[in-house]
Amino acid sequence: MWTRYGKAIVGVLTAIAVMGVTVTTDNLITGEEWFQVLTEAVMALGVFLVPVFPEYPWLKTVQAALLTGLMVSVTLVLDGVTANDALVILVAILGAISVAVAPAKSDIDPRVHRSV
Repeated sequence: MWTRYGKAIVGVLTAIAVMGVTVTTDNLITGEEWFQVLTEAVMALGVFLVPVFPEYPWLKTVQAALLTGLMVSVTLVLDGVTANDALVILVAILGAISVAVAPAKSDIDPRVHRSV
């Protein structure tokens, strides 16, 4: 299971970790923190839904990095970085890096063109 869905598993674990960090620091989730959690949840879903195309092995990593970058950008713009935000950003960045190194396999044959 890990070799086939490793990237998606890492994405889900990152979203759970972000939720855990936001809740445990003050037992409250603010609007900004909901945005952080939802962005990471969408990242996890996207990493799962984006197929592994052998000709584009970097696609899942780019998707994870872009959504993590969006979450970090909004956090910086809204009210600067608190200690809690710094921890959430660290967890999110480590999650995106982990997606890059985690395994994933697909049944897609690059020689067969699929119609949309």
